[in-house]
Amino acid sequence: MNIYFVYSPSLIKIEPSIVFGIKKLIKELKIREISDFMTDINFGQLNDEQLVASNQTSKKNAKRASVAIFELSKPSTGLGSLVFYRINLGKPTICLYSSGSKIPQFLMGEKSSCLQLLEYSKHNIRQVLKEALKQAAKLQNVRFNLMIPQHLNKALDAEAERQNMSRARFLREIIVEKLSAISQEE
Repeated sequence: MNIYFVYSPSLIKIEPSIVFGIKKLIKELKIREISDFMTDINFGQLNDEQLVASNQTSKKNAKRASVAIFELSKPSTGLGSLVFYRINLGKPTICLYSSGSKIPQFLMGEKSSCLQLLEYSKHNIRQVLKEALKQAAKLQNVRFNLMIPQHLNKALDAEAERQNMSRARFLREIIVEKLSAISQEE
């Protein structure tokens, strides 16, 4: 498992113990952190080219990680964008916010099987994060190869294109729909 841990740069100025505590726990659990989020950047001082590069790097890391952890006690538009990017990928996404802060407005009412929205305190952060990582491990996608005849491949391409989605998404939706119907029958 590898983790992409993201937080607002302003959080490290206000509550560095939270950020460093989570980073320490990730190391103790022997989980690889795939990127070191930029903590000393004033995004308002970056030019357009630098902002594009930063955004592309963030998205690449968010996509590459098996699990993403977002600390949202100090939410931002950029964090919200990355959270929804992960949710749309269908990848395990852990969103943390500290006791005393509000649930980020952009996540209120959000329902997704890959999203965990969790409140924590300084006293229970270790347990909350350990449990969240256990749940996230269960949600990780499994890749497999599927051999199909050429005529079915052409039909798959045509139908996926007609529905304006990738072949993988098209197949995933069919499988989920079929298996959900089977589990409801039982």
